[in-house]
Amino acid sequence: MTPAAMHSGVAAHIYAQRDDVLQAAYALHPNRFKMRRPQRTALPVEAWINMPKTVSAEAYPAKVAH
Repeated sequence: MTPAAMHSGVAAHIYAQRDDVLQAAYALHPNRFKMRRPQRTALPVEAWINMPKTVSAEAYPAKVAH
């Protein structure tokens, strides 16, 4: 996903379309998928270029689960 797709909220729609395409491709050519139906992946919640080793609650209060 591009950052623009994630920030604008269209990523869920793109993921749904991707899943439809993969399911259609599987229906036509299951041998290309090692006889396993493609699984829908979850949308990423966050992404890092250089993930910090520790994330403090002060630095990222919305990101740290309690």
